Amino acid sequence: MLKDLSRSLLGRLVSLGIFALGFWVLYQGLLREDNLVLLILGVVAGSALILGGLYLMATTRRLAARRASAQEAQRETELTQTELEDITGDSLDGSRKGD
Repeated sequence: MLKDLSRSLLGRLVSLGIFALGFWVLYQGLLREDNLVLLILGVVAGSALILGGLYLMATTRRLAARRASAQEAQRETELTQTELEDITGDSLDGSRKGD
């Protein structure tokens, strides 16, 4: 559980960092309006980093949700197997004979 939490938390922090870096690069590019090359480079690179950060945020969230649903399905499967063993009385041959 801690492993999944650290993965999703680390992924979200990295994506937020890339997103913030994109805005910073965009801002720095717009500050350099006297140099056309730096202006264009800042706008293009900043926009690409912002879009990349948003993509990583969505991907990280989707993977975390998928992992959570898979774990929930596994828990339900384990519960169902335990209930079947209780109903049949014997987990080996299902003879429904109690003690």
